[in-house]
Amino acid sequence: LQIEPILTGNLPPGFDTSTCRSVYVGNIHVQVTEALLREVFQSAGSVDGCKLIRKEKSSYGFVDYYERGSAALAILTLNRKQIFGQPIRVNWAYASGQREDTTG
Repeated sequence: LQIEPILTGNLPPGFDTSTCRSVYVGNIHVQVTEALLREVFQSAGSVDGCKLIRKEKSSYGFVDYYERGSAALAILTLNRKQIFGQPIRVNWAYASGQREDTTG
């Protein structure tokens, strides 16, 4: 039985999640570290890598899983989870070529 998150949020039209193994994490509290982010998201499966982009008021990041099912589970179980009293937002991440430019 494959559980499938129905969240599409702000994904581009026609975005194909069938091969996506990465999730976008938004509204991250400024006190959250990359190590804590990885720890929280390991509850859904083995994490391949994670990246935290710090902003003044709230940070965001990306978590890459080895398996797509883990990413789907993370979206289902961790979206709106409170970390330091702030609910994170979790959704499919765009492929790196489709992501908005976050440099500067």
